[in-house]
Amino acid sequence: MVSVSTSTVTPPHHRVTPPASPQVAATTDTAPSAASGDPVDTVTLSALAQQVLDGQAAPPAPSTTAAPTASSAAASSTPAAVTPPTQDQIAAAVAALNDTSGQTSLDDQLKAYALLTNVVAQGQVLQPNLAPPATPPPGGMIEATDAAALVGSPFAVRVDQVVAQVNGQKDSSGQDNGYDLANTVDKGLAAFNSLSADDQQIYVAATNFSNALQSQAAPIASVADYQANQLAQADVDRAVQAAQDNPAYAAQIQTNAQGQKNNFASRTSALASTAQAAGDQATAQLAQLAASVSDSAAFTEAAQSYFTANGPPPASHPNTGQYFPSPAGTAPPPGYTPPDPATLMKALSKLDDTDGAVLVGDQISALKLLNGFIASGAGQLSPGSLAVVQNAQASPYAQRAQEDQARVEDYLVPGEDPYQQMLDHLNSMTPDDQQTYFGQTGSSSDGAVMFASLGSEKQNLSARSSIMIIYNDVLQAYGVSDLTQLGSSSAKTLADLQQLQSLHDMDQQSDSWTAQAQAFLNSVTPADLGLTPTDANGDPDLAEAMKTLQAVADDQKAFVSAIKGGQMQKWQPITEAKKAASKVAAASDPTGLGLSATA
Repeated sequence: MVSVSTSTVTPPHHRVTPPASPQVAATTDTAPSAASGDPVDTVTLSALAQQVLDGQAAPPAPSTTAAPTASSAAASSTPAAVTPPTQDQIAAAVAALNDTSGQTSLDDQLKAYALLTNVVAQGQVLQPNLAPPATPPPGGMIEATDAAALVGSPFAVRVDQVVAQVNGQKDSSGQDNGYDLANTVDKGLAAFNSLSADDQQIYVAATNFSNALQSQAAPIASVADYQANQLAQADVDRAVQAAQDNPAYAAQIQTNAQGQKNNFASRTSALASTAQAAGDQATAQLAQLAASVSDSAAFTEAAQSYFTANGPPPASHPNTGQYFPSPAGTAPPPGYTPPDPATLMKALSKLDDTDGAVLVGDQISALKLLNGFIASGAGQLSPGSLAVVQNAQASPYAQRAQEDQARVEDYLVPGEDPYQQMLDHLNSMTPDDQQTYFGQTGSSSDGAVMFASLGSEKQNLSARSSIMIIYNDVLQAYGVSDLTQLGSSSAKTLADLQQLQSLHDMDQQSDSWTAQAQAFLNSVTPADLGLTPTDANGDPDLAEAMKTLQAVADDQKAFVSAIKGGQMQKWQPITEAKKAASKVAAASDPTGLGLSATA
């Protein structure tokens, strides 16, 4: 399961461009624009609200603190050094984003968008009709119904459309003849230049907000500065492409890039090390510049200074097909529909709850919804969506889910049965924490169900333990490292050994695998595997393994009964006694099988 701790946010450098919004597809038409003669703000705002909006014009300061998970996630931004807005101020911002009359100036709408982005990214989304916490969080509080304006208001939709129109042209997946990075920058700039003046201002502001949420890039001050930055990026990329084709470096770059993803980034890294070793400081500096964060005024200045000192960049560079396509941005799975804004923010409020007002089952469902939103790439487009992702990543329940997963899967003693240890760790947790763990691991990242229940996941861990023990005993008995190396046994023995090898090699995390493993353990005897039983009872089958499986099944049934009947205080001591007895038995016979080869 891809958890909110798994990073899906686009890195700050333009080498990987965000995909078009799954909610609003990129089109060739200019997104709706406010009239060029927008009147000065005539929407009535309180003096305090206007002051807060004016104070939100700058993007939030970035943080160097890493986000909590998976997979490479964006850093949480540091709260702006201002007093969190009041409900009246938030209401004024929501009204500004929902205004379609043209009476609210574009500047005030951008300030309102920034205010809600900051609060959602850094603060707490509140459950409807529930009292707020006694101590307000530093990042502020916002009702879920108000937070929905950040992704569902007319102005938020307009931001999505504008960003999608430009970034959709930067998607490299449509390149047929290799990957010409400078060309994608040029195409994005052409799309930007085709926007109205208001929409250009929106795009630059959205870029600044997103960069502030993800990186330490300084804001770009104006439309002209953004255009200069994109021209500088294209110049650097063309110069790097030409350097990579230089016969003095081409062969060595290819060698250094072997074993890596052979794309622009890995080839540029190889260029930097090759040029540095050759004493070519100018080319090494160029490669290092290309690898730096580029969406900033500092990059523009550095690029311009470089070409002033080392000569102008090539006016063009042929696409030789040597630059391999960059992976396309995360695409939503077929049939995926992002949740509507109200549902999305309500789910976020459930993860943010710290008062115990939300049932764990509801929090699990909310976490799955947001996991799907993140995995689909829907959170990669606008600053508003990025703010949702950051809140989800830092939410109290997401942190709890991470901790529960770590308690089960980490801290394993090397050399001992890992699956039995995981099962022990899981059984030692409270029922709510067990369900939280199951909520993280019961389904795959695409939503496919792997385990029908917590009990079936426990049975899976037990079956994996049994198969691992038998597999290792067979390897030791035959003195091989792989059962496919055996060729002198009977056809029946070989078939059973091959089935054991197959069970060992398969993806074991599913109920379907558990069923196959249990069928194998029920039907195959040690004699079938070419082994002789030497356990104390002389059992001619794998009874001990099956006893373990049955014990888990019985324990699961008892657990369900205890939950339904409110008898947890009776169930837990019985379970602890069983575990203690099992450990004593395991200490006297570590494998519980006592098998030896009968060659």
